[in-house]
Amino acid sequence: MTMPTFADAEAAIAARDYRAALSILEVLDVVGKDACYRRDIQVAACADRLPHYAAPSAHRAD
Repeated sequence: MTMPTFADAEAAIAARDYRAALSILEVLDVVGKDACYRRDIQVAACADRLPHYAAPSAHRAD
């Protein structure tokens, strides 16, 4: 099995599959300050594009 690369993450982002991109970026091995910064920026951008769901309200029996 090959390790994912930034190209794989960018392909997922281009396809607007932000969950897949986040999964790829999560396991991506990066070396160096610039690569870490690039990964962090891409993770933030993907997270911003995912829908935010409200937490379900708890039902209490009063």
